[in-house]
Amino acid sequence: MDYTEYIKYQESINKILLDKLIKNWQIIDGIKLKVNSEGKYIRFIGNTILIFIEQNDIKIIKEIQKILYSKVGEILASPLNADTFHITIHDLCNSFTYKNVVKCMKETEKNIKKIFIENFCVLKNEIISFKSIGLFHGGSAIGIQFIPANKKDYLLLMNIYNKIENIFPLNKILIPHITLGYYKPVDYSIEELKKIKSAIETIKFNIKINLKIKNLSFEKFYTMNDYSTIFSLKSLC
Repeated sequence: MDYTEYIKYQESINKILLDKLIKNWQIIDGIKLKVNSEGKYIRFIGNTILIFIEQNDIKIIKEIQKILYSKVGEILASPLNADTFHITIHDLCNSFTYKNVVKCMKETEKNIKKIFIENFCVLKNEIISFKSIGLFHGGSAIGIQFIPANKKDYLLLMNIYNKIENIFPLNKILIPHITLGYYKPVDYSIEELKKIKSAIETIKFNIKINLKIKNLSFEKFYTMNDYSTIFSLKSLC
C-alpha cells in the first residue's frame, strides 16, 4: 500500500466505522473487558509500543476532549488522563492477541528491546508529523484520527511498524489515533447513539502534531488509564 492508498483507506474507514455506530452497535470485548458499567476503567493488562504526545500538543488534545465530554460525557466512560495521550505504533500482548498474556509479555520484552537497539537507534533524531482528519469511532472508544503528513512521514512510520510486525504479526492496517475516552458497556438507546454520532461529526478541528522517534517506548498497562514505561528508545541509545 503506497501513501496515497493509505490516506484513502484512513478516510474511508473513518466514515465506514461511524456509519456502523448506529446500525451495528454492540458491546464488544474491547469495552466490557476494560470498563465497568459505572464508566470506571478496570484491570486490563498487557504491553504495547507507543509514542506519548508532547506537552504543547497535550493542551490542544485536552481541549478537544473537553468539548467532546461537554456534549456526550454523561454517556461515556471517564475521560482518559491527559498523561496517557499517545499514538500506538504497534499493539503487542493483551487478552485479544494472546491467551497467556503474562508469558507473552515476558517473551516480547527481550525481542522488542533487540529491535529497538538494532533497528531504531539510527532513527532517534527523526520526527514523524501527523495531521488530523477528525474524530474517530473505534468500536470501543472515541479518539482523534491522524494521517502521516506526507510520504516521508508515512514511510518512516511503516518502517517502524513493519519491523515489529515481522516478529509480532497482527495482520492489521495501522490506524493512527489518540484515544480520548471509552464507551460504557451498556445498551445505548438510538437517541444516545445519534447524540454520539452527531458529536463525532460536528466537532471540527484541524491540528498537526510531531512525534519524536526518540520517545518511542515499550509500555506496560494495567488499565487503559494507567501506563508504565519499561524502556524507551532514548534510554537505550
